[in-house]
Amino acid sequence: MTKRWHDRQRDLSTMVKLLQELPEELRHIVIDAIDGRVESKWETRELLKSLGTEKILAFHKSKNKKRSYDKDPRLHKTVNHFFLLPEAARNELARESLLFTREVIRYISNCQNNHRTPNSNELKEMIHIFITRGYDFVHHYILSKYPEFQFSEEVLENEEGMRVRSEKKE
Repeated sequence: MTKRWHDRQRDLSTMVKLLQELPEELRHIVIDAIDGRVESKWETRELLKSLGTEKILAFHKSKNKKRSYDKDPRLHKTVNHFFLLPEAARNELARESLLFTREVIRYISNCQNNHRTPNSNELKEMIHIFITRGYDFVHHYILSKYPEFQFSEEVLENEEGMRVRSEKKE
């Protein structure tokens, strides 16, 4: 079985699988953050102009919608954003996106543990912070708003995707 281009890089492979497995609402939060980060940090129009013939043909083939992520237009666009980037940038974005996703999952988990409803405006602010400043600032944002939140959760990765194991402190 031939590996897809995104399966050759561990973090990228994990991110693509995770995006396919996340609940739709959470997937769209992460997609918005990734797409915004790509568009703010790299000139996607310039990247398109610099593509070689091989990548252009791959874009045309992707319109056949044979891959599982091609069925969701937003996810398809995000995976193509990864494809556009040079390898080093692709690795960096995949790693940052995984860390951002971890922060969002921890935020939602803490909201549930503290009997709060996750706030859509706060989630939008986290996306904005990730786009403009990076994932580390998202964590600081959450801690500054909710010092009572516990970040002892371990985000586990396995064949079934990413999940949070929370050790509720009494």
